Amino acid sequence: MFFHVCTVFVHELPVSCKFTGTQPAALPVGGCSDDDDEDELVGNWVKVSDFDGVARCSAVTFTVDGKVYVAAGGYGGYKYKLNDLWAFNEDSGTWTQMASMEGEARTYAVGFSTDRYGYVGLGYDGDNYLKDFWRYDPASNSWSQVSDFGGSARRAAVSFSVLGTGYVGCGFDGNHLKDFWKYNEDADSWEQITSIGGSKRIGASSFVIDDIAYVVGGENNSDVVTDFWAFGQKGGTACGYKNKGRGFPCRQCRRDQPAYARVPPMISWSSFVISCCLCLLYCIRIVSSSWLPLSVASCIAIILAACSAAFASSTTE
Repeated sequence: MFFHVCTVFVHELPVSCKFTGTQPAALPVGGCSDDDDEDELVGNWVKVSDFDGVARCSAVTFTVDGKVYVAAGGYGGYKYKLNDLWAFNEDSGTWTQMASMEGEARTYAVGFSTDRYGYVGLGYDGDNYLKDFWRYDPASNSWSQVSDFGGSARRAAVSFSVLGTGYVGCGFDGNHLKDFWKYNEDADSWEQITSIGGSKRIGASSFVIDDIAYVVGGENNSDVVTDFWAFGQKGGTACGYKNKGRGFPCRQCRRDQPAYARVPPMISWSSFVISCCLCLLYCIRIVSSSWLPLSVASCIAIILAACSAAFASSTTE
């Protein structure tokens, strides 16, 4: 129901992506389609209404009850910062300005959503890094302050929601960071969880598919970060073939173990198949939350898709 890309440029929104699968808790991932032509290829782009607010970068987004919200951001470098909030109604294709976010106007904030509310916090006000968090209630069109973020004040963090729970991590507080925190909505409290694997990073991107969150990209001390990680909330046992930090846990492991996981990079078909097979032969017990890679089922699905694509390509040449 939510996705966050640290730097979001908002002015012209050239597409309306209509989800064609099961909508996850955060980013609606799926093919875009045009209702006027069901035979179009998956992935087409459809022009919708331009954003009604001021053109900006470094905004945040969240989704509650089928509506997408865009908040904060800025323009002119750090000179002009914003705290307005806009809602996009997909059915009518229109934007509506909502109650402005309270607290300091900011850029490089983060946002996530639960089943009932949207949350925005952290960021940079031009002078200071921020750690306050604010909750938006669509039912009353109002904001209220919640507990400050559990970690340090920072900008350019990354966030996502899994099973109605918000997670925030990484970013920059004068140093690059990789810590991660979970927000408990009922208790209005923050709990530190296992840090993401791999590099520290700012400006990472995230999305959620089938209650698994993925974090990719960013920057670490001026170096572009290319590793790709997955996070699952549930807990129990896990198994997986491990090879230099890369593993392929099975479906049961992914379902049972709250974990971060390194998503494997592109490798040769033979290595990919061997890795998937070896996954079935290695089992381990994981006691605490950790990052885990993609499931065997996912690996097999990728292989089958690749085979299908290769066959389709060969038949057209």
